[in-house]
Amino acid sequence: MSALTYETLTLKQLLKAQQDVATAIVRKVEQAEKAAPTLEAEAVTLINKLVSKMGLPPAKSAVAVSFPQNGNGSHKAKARGRKPKIAIKYRNPSKPTETWSGRGRPARWLTAAMAQTGKPIEAFKV
Repeated sequence: MSALTYETLTLKQLLKAQQDVATAIVRKVEQAEKAAPTLEAEAVTLINKLVSKMGLPPAKSAVAVSFPQNGNGSHKAKARGRKPKIAIKYRNPSKPTETWSGRGRPARWLTAAMAQTGKPIEAFKV
């Protein structure tokens, strides 16, 4: 008796197998979605037990845990606020919209203007 492979199946059998797999995936996803609140509650209970073992007062042992609902599995924290804007230190006199803060690699317009005019960087200071 030979081993059963996908190549030996007929098109009808392959389509049936594909449909069965898709149905099984849907069922597994539904089961996982139903289990998520239970897992979340278990995690909160475990964290509260650990916090109480550390001797923290009950008021501080309340823990809120939320799991991402965006579906991509991302657990990255979102930025809490905007970074402060860095002041402009250099400006292109021929095109005032081109600026550079003085941090990082010098702007292309600045290096080109310095090479073209032969002026030092201080000449472009705001």
